[in-house]
Amino acid sequence: MRKLLVVALVLVVLPGAAFATDARIESLGGKEKAWTVSDEMNALYLPATVLLFPNTVWVDVGGTTASGTPVFLPVTTKEGVTQPVYIDGGTAAYGLEDAATGKGLNGGFGMYYALGPDTVVGFYGSSMRRYVSADVLAKAFKWDAADLNTEEEGGQRAIHGADHKGSFLIGQRFGKSVRTGLQLGVWGDAYEVTSPQTKQIERGGTLMDARLGLGVDMAHDNSFDLALGARIGMFNDHQYQKDRVVTRLKGSTQWEMDLLVRAVLDVPGGEKVVPYLDAGLGGQGVKWNEEMQNPPSADGSSWWVTAGMDLLVQPLDMLKLWPGLGVAMRGVKVEDTGETVQDDMLTMPFFGVAVDAGVSSWLSLRFAARQGIQFLSAADAETEYKESAVLTEVRVGAGMRFGNAGIDLMLNPELFTTGPNLLSGKDLDDGFATEASFRLTW
Repeated sequence: MRKLLVVALVLVVLPGAAFATDARIESLGGKEKAWTVSDEMNALYLPATVLLFPNTVWVDVGGTTASGTPVFLPVTTKEGVTQPVYIDGGTAAYGLEDAATGKGLNGGFGMYYALGPDTVVGFYGSSMRRYVSADVLAKAFKWDAADLNTEEEGGQRAIHGADHKGSFLIGQRFGKSVRTGLQLGVWGDAYEVTSPQTKQIERGGTLMDARLGLGVDMAHDNSFDLALGARIGMFNDHQYQKDRVVTRLKGSTQWEMDLLVRAVLDVPGGEKVVPYLDAGLGGQGVKWNEEMQNPPSADGSSWWVTAGMDLLVQPLDMLKLWPGLGVAMRGVKVEDTGETVQDDMLTMPFFGVAVDAGVSSWLSLRFAARQGIQFLSAADAETEYKESAVLTEVRVGAGMRFGNAGIDLMLNPELFTTGPNLLSGKDLDDGFATEASFRLTW
């Protein structure tokens, strides 16, 4: 049966974690702009850059907070076609409830604080959730995102993701040019029924992530940053069967490691070039209750590489442009009891441009366009196939500055094509803006 390529595929090999002024980065195209545009958001990926943004507090609401490495999930469409769906990182927006409206909101908040000229500490909290061992659970047991997230008490497929409990950052400068940074994040969730004995359940997921960063500042505002990241995850799934509590699913430790490198360098003409490289690999595994005869099991491995370059052009004092190009690749392989049941390879060259134009001392307009050419080759136990598609994205936004305070908006493009209700008589499906960030510096 021929499978289809999902346009959300573009998320699987590029960053997308909400952090600090996420609305600004998203309105400039998101993804690799989290590395190439100078912003508080950089510290999530390159912890040594936290020293560049001391004494900042912010909150981000709306949007689709997502982060981490990608997972493939099989979904059956209404036409009965099973196709691969790609979600970013095994991480999803869990959702907060707005006290005033009762509606769900995604969000994050945090603060950087300078303890002195050479030390900055910070924290970050968000509504994000990560899946644990999602690749193998999805492919081997045909679970989808709902199965991984469900909190159904007796659900046969219930495995909790891991909610973001918080991240801590610290940066230390040595001399005038060397920066170091560390970010530690904790993710976890648990569900337990202790009585009566016949309904005992214990389920949950735990993840730890860490990034160690090193930065070097050079003349003419040039710099070099790198970060080594590691993530370790596990889950438990115990329930009462017959006369005792047994392990229903047993997972091996999920692990991932990656290296991110970014440089900002002068080029002839007064512009700056911003090359970047992110490469990583990981593994995970799971098997059914060992007491079963020939229990199903699966082991998975993955790797990814994203490389490219942006050019920072500033023809006017209040105008910045980031034209750029790059390529993203990722492979995922899942084996079920020694037999390969999934072997997918994605390659996606892309190019685009982002613009941040100041129209006054307090107002900036932003827009971005990006086009990716996606090539997917995939195989399972029965079928081998190839797909190609083109994905074009256009985004718009705005920024407002009032002294030390700022507001960044990811605007709804429908605002410009449909117009305000007062003029068009039509309502905007997603409101005036889809995401907003509020920031204060001192």
